[in-house]
Amino acid sequence: TACTLVVQSILAQSETVLADMMVTAEQAGIAYTTQVRWGSTADAALRTAEEEDCDLVIVGLHACTWRSHRLLRHIIKKLTTFARQPLLVVTEPLEETYRGTSWARLLVVHDGSPEGEAARRLMIAHEALRKTR
Repeated sequence: TACTLVVQSILAQSETVLADMMVTAEQAGIAYTTQVRWGSTADAALRTAEEEDCDLVIVGLHACTWRSHRLLRHIIKKLTTFARQPLLVVTEPLEETYRGTSWARLLVVHDGSPEGEAARRLMIAHEALRKTR
């Protein structure tokens, strides 16, 4: 059915994003776990951050249509309201912003957008910096 095809497409995209993230983490020598969760993005991120005892949640914020912008605002509002951890919203390329600190367990929410990729690169740079201290 059409629904099955949509689910398969979403799973394939998730696996591609995770595979890219795993390669990058391995090359940087970063310990990681990966998960694909169904449901509300905000709820899944909040649940994962708690279960994995993360110190920081990093989300890439991207330009989008008015409809997806409304959804993204809802996700960010829910994360800022309910996350126990600090929330870092990446809106610019890594080279232009963010200096990092000594967080040890990070959750990077990657939606396949360039800004999600910027969040992943921030995590890699942070880990490299942390290892030199």
